[in-house]
This record gives sequence, structure tokens and C-alpha cells, in this order.
Amino acid sequence: MEFQSADITEIVTGIWTSMLGFPIETRGERATFDDESSVISARVLITGEWDGAVVINCPETLGRKVATAMLQDEDVQMTLGTVFDAVGEVTNMTAGNVKNIISGLCRLTTPNVTDEEDYSHTQDGRSVFEASFDCGDEAFSLFILEQAA
Repeated sequence: MEFQSADITEIVTGIWTSMLGFPIETRGERATFDDESSVISARVLITGEWDGAVVINCPETLGRKVATAMLQDEDVQMTLGTVFDAVGEVTNMTAGNVKNIISGLCRLTTPNVTDEEDYSHTQDGRSVFEASFDCGDEAFSLFILEQAA
């Protein structure tokens, strides 16, 4: 399956800018993260006529901003679980929109979120799309992986 950059950028911009209120810009190169910062990796599997995954990697600090924007409450106690839920939900929304441009019947799994592994590196699939985005002074990456046949 081939994904068009314009389609994916429109999906990501719609979620991050329209829903979260964060202006984003496409980066020319892959986002890198400081060794000291905790990186959150969220993955939603797409199964059915096409099998693959959508992965978003971002620094924990950006994940906390996402959680604050989603909860619309800066006073809420921000646990790592709350941050994981927010980044997982953004990944789920992204995967749902990606699923809509895939022909055929597909289903989504619930998000898997961790700060101990990079879901963009998989042993049983290949990357078919990758893009990184600037969000203020931080960046995040999006990967679409296709399950190996």
C-alpha cells in the first residue's frame, strides 16, 4: 500500500492543529530526541484487508502538552499514565483516519504505549511511510508500518 504525503500530512495537521490547537510544520529530516528525555512510543495496529500499524514517537514533554490540551485542565494531576492515554488517543485518531483511506475492511486495535521501546522498529514489518513534524520547540515522528506477508 502506498500512502500519499499530502493525505497523511492533512490527517496529522487536522488532529494536532484543529483538535489540540498546536500549529505544526513538516520537518525536512527525521525528528531526533535527546538521550536524556523520555520518548513515548504509541502504536495502533490495523488488521484486515491490509495489515500494518501507525506509530507516533514523541518526547514525554510534548506528550504532557498533548494531555493538558486534551483534558483542557492545567490543574489536573498529570501522571505518566495520563500522558500515555493522551498520546495513545492521538495515535488512535490518526490510525482511524489512515484506515479510512485504505480500501477494504480493516479494524483497529487499542493503542499500545510505552517509554521503554520504539515501536517504529519492528521485526515483522516494513516502514511504508515516515514523516516528522515540528510542534513549537519540540518534534514528533509518525510511521506507517506494513505487516510482512
